[in-house]
Amino acid sequence: MALLRDMLFSILFAGDEPFIRELVLNSAHRLGAQWDMAQVHAAGLVRLRVLFFLLMDRDVALKEKILDGWKELCVPGIDAGKATRFFTQLGPEIIEPWLIDERRTEGDFINAVTDLYLVS
Repeated sequence: MALLRDMLFSILFAGDEPFIRELVLNSAHRLGAQWDMAQVHAAGLVRLRVLFFLLMDRDVALKEKILDGWKELCVPGIDAGKATRFFTQLGPEIIEPWLIDERRTEGDFINAVTDLYLVS
């Protein structure tokens, strides 16, 4: 990973597809998601980011990992105050409106998540 400011910063700005794909697959497995995993393997970076944030909203273990960071990769965890603001606003302010408005694209979703991250 090129940018190691914190875990969410790395997901949003560094774009390490294999790493994000691994996080998505592990989270989907933990949550028992009934997805076609071949589609996850074929997904591009934007779709992987969308899947990551959709899963993270429900996956407590993934949220804990984001708080703790990935020490083996030298990626620090996110600040607890920033995480609280981000986690509590993600679902109602970003995910729910995006899911009900068919006009919003995956790019719109990631832009909204990025804005939320920056102001949290």
